Amino acid sequence: MKISRKLLVPLIVFIALSVILAVYLVVDKIRRNSLEKKLGTETVTLCAPEDVLTFTITSADGESKEFYYDENGNLTSAKHNGEEVMADKINLQFLNNQISEFCTFACEKSFKNENADSDYGLSPDCYTVTIKTRAGAMEVLHLGKETGDGSGIYIRRNSEEKILLGSRYIAAAVAKTFDCYMNLYVVNIMKITVEEITFTRTSTGDKIVVEPAEDDNSGIYTVSNYKVTYPMKRDASSTLVQLLDKVLFFQISSYFPIDEADYPSYGLDEPEYIFSIKQISGNVTELRLSREIGGFYYGTATGVPYVFRVTASSITGLNLSSFELIDAYVIHEYLDEIRTVRVEMNDTQFIFDIYIDSTKTITSEDSYLKLDQRDAKVFAPDGSSYALLLYTSIFQMRASAVDYDADPKLENVECTITVTTTLNRVYSLKLVPRDETTYYCFIDDRYSGFIVDRSVLYKDNGHVFSDFGIWDAYQLLDEAIMNKDDRGIYERP
Repeated sequence: MKISRKLLVPLIVFIALSVILAVYLVVDKIRRNSLEKKLGTETVTLCAPEDVLTFTITSADGESKEFYYDENGNLTSAKHNGEEVMADKINLQFLNNQISEFCTFACEKSFKNENADSDYGLSPDCYTVTIKTRAGAMEVLHLGKETGDGSGIYIRRNSEEKILLGSRYIAAAVAKTFDCYMNLYVVNIMKITVEEITFTRTSTGDKIVVEPAEDDNSGIYTVSNYKVTYPMKRDASSTLVQLLDKVLFFQISSYFPIDEADYPSYGLDEPEYIFSIKQISGNVTELRLSREIGGFYYGTATGVPYVFRVTASSITGLNLSSFELIDAYVIHEYLDEIRTVRVEMNDTQFIFDIYIDSTKTITSEDSYLKLDQRDAKVFAPDGSSYALLLYTSIFQMRASAVDYDADPKLENVECTITVTTTLNRVYSLKLVPRDETTYYCFIDDRYSGFIVDRSVLYKDNGHVFSDFGIWDAYQLLDEAIMNKDDRGIYERP
């Protein structure tokens, strides 16, 4: 009896909780059903989206959008106003989302039509959506006008007499233009598959040929790289890198179908910019863009059946010259890549020896900087390095112009710079007078096409430790070495 009493209390509690839970579930169901009716969340289901074989939308003005799937659910073709559109140019995610909108949609209410169909925009239909399934079933949605408050749209399913009041989402979906179904990436090529890219600007004759280079990967982010192979072998500038990355995944603003007869009006008869992308497989894709017209570039591309346009503000670098799109340093090495630099000019020769580990700085105890075998680790009171000033004057020397057509002779050399790297690569830069203010640049005794200003050799920028000419930077370092104090500090008068 004691055991029975102990079990009786939990049993009563269990029964009470069960009754409460049952009442709650019934009340909640009634509440949810009431709420669904109030919010218009009753649904109409035509079929499962994955069972769709054909999906067609036609409008009262005659526009048609047709999409065809195979038995495995793969999109095989599409048509816009009867014209074939390649399936691989369709945005499948968008299309499938649209199909889902129509296969199952919300219906606020239904009512028997006691008025003329035209009162609801159903004679003729504003839009007609036709779905054919793999099983052979055919579903037709006749869509009429939107309600006065824009909250829904009148719909007749197949030939039923009753009219459904569909949600505003159906109204928005059926009105989508064909452009919305198109894949806006008119070029979509992985860089790893590319052999070379040729960029031509027709009005100026500028031409650049580049090859993909190994990307810089810090472990946190990746920086894309390309090597310019024509008109000279150089690194691509950051602007050119960004432009090429954008071209390989070129996203347009919209399609802009026009007749070929109208191409001249949009600069497409003679495109201003042409990118030719050759892949390792041998496939070649061309992207052709007009000059800027009204804030847009108009274009065509291989395999794309429509003219398209893209906002000018979304592309950087198109209107730059080939010179502006390459690394304009005449020669460039990082400090930890240099072993020795020998400079000959003004009947003077000096040798600049460097050893800096890639993990260290010029102030590190084991860093090695010498000018003609003298310790060159001399600093200004503010910490600026005289040796670093000489390094930047040599290896951050920028070209001021290019002249690819010139054919200068290698004579009357005013300055010779010979570089030995830590990998034992040896090369030279020679500057030959072009006129009173500029020099031709020869690299390994071959004219590079670069022109540099006289200031790359002769310029004293005072107490601002930047933009010095090589000769003046050398003289200043020599002066600092001879006049430094015991701490390795020299304050320039």
